[in-house]
Amino acid sequence: MRILVYGAGALGSVIGGFLAKSSNQVTFLGREAHIRQIREAGLQISGIWGEHLVCNVRGITSLAEDEPCEYDLVLVTVKSYDTQAVALDLKANLRGSPYVISLQNGYGNYEKLARVLGSDQVLAGRVIIGFRLNSPGCAEVTVFADKIAIGAPDERIGAEKVEDLVELFNQADLPAFYTDNIGAYIWAKIIYNCALNPLSAITRVPYGALGENKETRALMDLVIEEIYLVARKAGIKLLWDELEGIKKAFYEQMLPPTASHNSSMLQDLNHGKRLEIDALNGAVVELGNRYEVAVPVNETLVRLIKFLETRNQSA
Repeated sequence: MRILVYGAGALGSVIGGFLAKSSNQVTFLGREAHIRQIREAGLQISGIWGEHLVCNVRGITSLAEDEPCEYDLVLVTVKSYDTQAVALDLKANLRGSPYVISLQNGYGNYEKLARVLGSDQVLAGRVIIGFRLNSPGCAEVTVFADKIAIGAPDERIGAEKVEDLVELFNQADLPAFYTDNIGAYIWAKIIYNCALNPLSAITRVPYGALGENKETRALMDLVIEEIYLVARKAGIKLLWDELEGIKKAFYEQMLPPTASHNSSMLQDLNHGKRLEIDALNGAVVELGNRYEVAVPVNETLVRLIKFLETRNQSA
């Protein structure tokens, strides 16, 4: 299968690398230094999934340099603040109508892609695996919490087709499953990210340290409680009916396998990059305002992260 990975950072590089190892024709679209290193020496993948050198991938830095720009599948793995621009770029430059899967963090990515490309073309995926880009051409798998969930939020793409794409992942040793309730899995990941990512970035500690400390644990409880109230008021379907079910899953199932992971937000902060807070806690604040639900802890975390981001960029 001809596959484009639009956003070959840590996540996109590992996913695309394994798909290439499974005899798919994979093209990476990413930053120049990373793409240049892959062209010259291949992609090195390390970590808990073993050591791999992947040399059978193409690398580009924009769709403008890609001819004839025809793919069967596009994986969107950019940061959430770039989703709209990516959607417009794909609409303008891609030939045909490939399936597009968002494997991103945060709220609103599927919606932006579907509005531009059509919901009969776009799928959503939930990834709860840790990745790190150690240097250009070198990606690492750090932690694994659950299989990749893939589904069609608007059910405009049949289950049989989605299951075929899921099988593509599994054949490439990327554990995945089909769900007809992908929205609930996306929100489970949003809860996970909102509780952990900003606190990890602010305190500069891995997830496990946050769960072990009573003060940060209390803050995470409040973040989760606020999101639960927003979801109930907004009519958002979650995987759990009760608040205690969310907390139990968070502390007993989601957090422990990723205890050693430093959040992507902390990694981005360390590298002077823009942070994804608007699509996480910022989205909770926006929904809270829309549905008149007070979310003071989420709002405070947004303000603190934006302070760190501004300070980081001006340094």
